[in-house]
Amino acid sequence: MNISNGIPCKDIYEERAAIMEYDGQMSRYIAELTAAKSQGFNSAVEIKVAFQTDDQGFCVCPQCRTRQC
Repeated sequence: MNISNGIPCKDIYEERAAIMEYDGQMSRYIAELTAAKSQGFNSAVEIKVAFQTDDQGFCVCPQCRTRQC
């Protein structure tokens, strides 16, 4: 599970979903659902609500805050 204090990492979610969609030939819905579940969420909507982003849309989760994403 790649969450810190219940906060998902947007970058990991988006990267996993994209890889599963294009390389795994999954539908976008299934790819996003699978990526969300890998971080402990039940749906893509649930994880998107939990993202912590700045006003430019960049992830500010505890993992990303320690490096330049």
